[in-house]
Amino acid sequence: MWMGLALGLLSCGPGPTVIAKPMDDATNAVATAPTSKPKPEGSVAIAAVSAPKPLEVASAPIVDAPPAPHIPPRTCPTLPDVPAASLGSRSGKTIVVSVSDYFSLAPVSAVVVHIVHHENCTRGLPGGCRPSHPHPASQLRMNTKTDKQGRAIFRVPDLDYDVQLPHDQVMPGYLTFSSIYDLGTQKCHPLAIEKRSPDERTLTYEAYVIPEGMRAIRTEDQAFAAAMQNQELRQWLPEHPEAERMHVRDKIAVWDVGFGNAGQTRRVVHVNAFDGTSFVIGRWN
Repeated sequence: MWMGLALGLLSCGPGPTVIAKPMDDATNAVATAPTSKPKPEGSVAIAAVSAPKPLEVASAPIVDAPPAPHIPPRTCPTLPDVPAASLGSRSGKTIVVSVSDYFSLAPVSAVVVHIVHHENCTRGLPGGCRPSHPHPASQLRMNTKTDKQGRAIFRVPDLDYDVQLPHDQVMPGYLTFSSIYDLGTQKCHPLAIEKRSPDERTLTYEAYVIPEGMRAIRTEDQAFAAAMQNQELRQWLPEHPEAERMHVRDKIAVWDVGFGNAGQTRRVVHVNAFDGTSFVIGRWN
């Protein structure tokens, strides 16, 4: 939807409202008084009708930005301070991955978890990279799903592994997992916590998945309204009355809202989907 963003075009009303002010009887009366100049003898007197008064125009109120989206208050949970317990044995080690709801801390089952062994990569090396330790191929990459307790347990030869939750997996009711989401003012605790037992035989990886309802900005209109609260943009728009809303793109954790004209984007505002804060990330004159 295109919308001119000059201050006048942001009015909530349909535009200036023309209001005709009724004229009084004196205004409508026909003026018959002769002009100050004497009329030539034999001329015919012509009645002069006074010109109507200009119509008065009442402007609709100017609204310089839509209302800011409502950000609901949240109560953060308290994470249990539990040290990693050793589950390894003399003959091997253990990686324990737990997946929980970010707010309720309830376990989330049936989540696919991968672990990938570290590699050493050297330029010019045939194949590019090699495992940091020689292990059978079956131990270099492993995967399983979390159980009813939200845990996935791997028996491994060492702890030199990265834990991954695939970005393309669908978790009903949750956003795709990422440990680097910027939650802004809605952040309660880290999205991922890694711990090691004192004897270095067990690695515990706690992953917290974000419920979809945590996104305060969920629609294009909400993203546009949040972008319009940005002070830098609001200073720029009056100087560019031709600017229009170009695009609104949902990137899960953020929205990108573009402004410009004639098919050319000139400003892009980055809107945090969790708390509605924003900043300008693109400037083209």
